[in-house]
Amino acid sequence: MMYVQVNIGRNIGSAPMDDGMWDRFITAVSDAVWRATDDRATENPEVHKGVGTWNGVREESAHVSILADIVYAHAIKRDLKELRDRYMQDHIALIITQSELV
Repeated sequence: MMYVQVNIGRNIGSAPMDDGMWDRFITAVSDAVWRATDDRATENPEVHKGVGTWNGVREESAHVSILADIVYAHAIKRDLKELRDRYMQDHIALIITQSELV
């Protein structure tokens, strides 16, 4: 199984997005993760919210994750670059790795 995790922050510069924009951003990232896997009919991405720091500025954050047999890395990278620009972000972090049960 492959594990995909996308980490995002709420701020635009040093100011947080309004609640509606933040919710739309999380949903758009979740949809991009969903579309980039072959398991769309069996699993939903998980969303976990927290607080982090980017460039010394504290901000709300979220990570979206999923386990899948196949991940289309080129597709998710393309979609995340578009979302990065649309939501005025410096970066979006993407982790794609092999998952192991121990």
